[in-house]
Amino acid sequence: MYNSLAAISVALELGIDPETIKTALAEVRVPGRSELVDNKKELNIMIDYAHSPESLENILSAVKEYTPR
Repeated sequence: MYNSLAAISVALELGIDPETIKTALAEVRVPGRSELVDNKKELNIMIDYAHSPESLENILSAVKEYTPR
């Protein structure tokens, strides 16, 4: 989120229109960041490069809604 806000701020300062910024951010994909893995067993597998206690807590909170336990 913070990286996106920083990118938006810089883009606006450079005169890029908000619609172009919105389109660009919608297409951003960061490998290893909340990335779903296709597999033959149709399991829900997600890769995340959580590297701090806070980022691990954030990803666990985010995926909690996808599992019954």
